[in-house]
Amino acid sequence: MSDNSSENKQVTIKWVKSAIGYGISQKRTLKALGFSKLGQVIQRPDVPQVRGMINAVRHLVQVSN
Repeated sequence: MSDNSSENKQVTIKWVKSAIGYGISQKRTLKALGFSKLGQVIQRPDVPQVRGMINAVRHLVQVSN
């Protein structure tokens, strides 16, 4: 079904803008991604579910591969 190269892909995400003034769902999305403080950099698997969460908070984060 899926090859090994797609299983090992990671996406690097940095939280760059505060969620103050935005809806609770966006704050919960940041928490679900694994962020706990502004400026934090995390890595997550590059899968459609994570890409969807990133898209929901794209104005608050920076993404690199």
